[in-house]
Amino acid sequence: MISVIIPVYKDSLVLEENLRKLLKEPVDKEIIIVADEPTPHLRKILKKKKIKTIFNSKRVGKARALNMGIKMAKGDILVFLDADVRIQTPFLSIIQEEMRDVEIIDMKKLGEEDGFLGKMLKYELLGMNIYGYLFSKMLGRCLGIMGSGVALRKSVLRKVGKFRRYVAEDLDFSLRAFVKKIRGKFCSDVCLRLIPKKDFRSWLKQRRRWGYGCGEWARDHWDFVKRYPHLIMLASFLLFPFLVPFFLLQIFSPTITKLVHMSLLMFLLHFPTLAPVFPVALGISFIKSLISAIISFLSFSLLYWIFGKKFGTNFNLAEFFVYFFLYQPVYFLVFLNGMYNGLRKKPMKMDWVV
Repeated sequence: MISVIIPVYKDSLVLEENLRKLLKEPVDKEIIIVADEPTPHLRKILKKKKIKTIFNSKRVGKARALNMGIKMAKGDILVFLDADVRIQTPFLSIIQEEMRDVEIIDMKKLGEEDGFLGKMLKYELLGMNIYGYLFSKMLGRCLGIMGSGVALRKSVLRKVGKFRRYVAEDLDFSLRAFVKKIRGKFCSDVCLRLIPKKDFRSWLKQRRRWGYGCGEWARDHWDFVKRYPHLIMLASFLLFPFLVPFFLLQIFSPTITKLVHMSLLMFLLHFPTLAPVFPVALGISFIKSLISAIISFLSFSLLYWIFGKKFGTNFNLAEFFVYFFLYQPVYFLVFLNGMYNGLRKKPMKMDWVV
């Protein structure tokens, strides 16, 4: 049996649609909804469905809600879904088949391209999918699972334990599973579509919270960070590709300098009259940075285009340019601010309960 556990806070725009799809699937299943402070509309929806429900009059937080669902679950396979993702069919039948040789499955996530934030979310999730796919292929395990959609065997909980009260409870859980060498894979045949934030303020709060959760995780799992710095670096570059040019400048600065000098020499041979002004106007350091940025942008464009075709994401070079050079730096600064607070255990206002 498969137990599908969905935590909900107040209400969900896509829950009714998801429940219809799940109930139609011809597999042995049960659906468990754990709702914090449910609205009358949500209660009305859930009354009509053949599902199990837990209603909490106060907000208990996601980790506790997931553990309450686990306690009620009877299935040997547990599927955890956020209430703000839209599932694609078929779904459970694929999970059942893919779970034959592994214990954890990370699922492909795509964004709904609604407005500017939706277009940027598309590339953000594509980077996460690349990260999940490559890690599972290289290591046979999952690290840094995005908790909006994950499946695992119930037996994993006996080895790893339940979800702990972290802001990033999914990151904490996946690390403990990784250390225990739990077999996992990234499944691109299962697709979840995430709904983007509608306004910049909501986006800002969510990204700061993600940063805080990452800082909290790094603080409490510093031994892992020191033991696997190469994995942390690879993950950082896949999630924040705009950082790569700075890395290239540090590692390959002498080579890039020679390349700049040769390029300048060739240019000046063709335009000797510009010799006095060209180096002054641009400067060697600026040209090195520019070359590094162009190389990185083109490399990641190719990588995202290849995996975009594999994962069914439409790649647009102009959109990716904005994502790489504008959206990513802003996102990183917001994330870094939250991470700094998490590392220092500094309280931060956020619409979240742990």
